[in-house]
Amino acid sequence: MSLMSGPDNGSSTRPPMFDKTDFSGWKGRMSLFLESIDNDMPDILVDGPFVPTKTVVTPRPGDELGPPDVRTVVLDKVDWVDNDKRMVNLDVKARNFIVMAVPKTFIRPLDIVLQQRKCGRPLLSCLRDVLHPWNQQRPP
Repeated sequence: MSLMSGPDNGSSTRPPMFDKTDFSGWKGRMSLFLESIDNDMPDILVDGPFVPTKTVVTPRPGDELGPPDVRTVVLDKVDWVDNDKRMVNLDVKARNFIVMAVPKTFIRPLDIVLQQRKCGRPLLSCLRDVLHPWNQQRPP
């Protein structure tokens, strides 16, 4: 058996298991695994969940020569196109793979942070909050 195979290192269909003694190494392997699933998945880790939006440009009343009002609005789910649905689903897939990769003792704290993330916080930041402290020296 090679050094790169085994239950802790994952496979092309199973994510690498979290190693609390090597957060940085696991993060790199997990990022690579997620990118192998879809090229856009690492962006979700760093930027936060994809939210389908559209830009609305309207002229200002009484000031047609001035700059228009430009707003970004969140699309209703019924207005999502296929790519919007795919991108939103990538966030769900990424969260699922992460949950599969961590031991049961981390599931509850991770679940709490993932629920807080619904407001748009990047997944990588959430993971760092929950999992990275285990990799650091604790004072006596």
